[in-house]
Amino acid sequence: MTKKIQLEININSLSALEVDVLKMRFAIGYEKTLRQKEIAKALDISVGRVSQIEKKALTKIRNRIKEL
Repeated sequence: MTKKIQLEININSLSALEVDVLKMRFAIGYEKTLRQKEIAKALDISVGRVSQIEKKALTKIRNRIKEL
């Protein structure tokens, strides 16, 4: 299984909000990485919620990688 396919599988296991947060946080499709405060403002959610979403999404990705 190629790394691209693995990445697509991992992304497909995330919610749209989780994908948005990770894209902003890691500058995927953005010019620069955004701080949690900037993401919170853009998505109209709290900084604490951004942190929770990011942590949950990364945990999902790590768990999926372990399964492969």
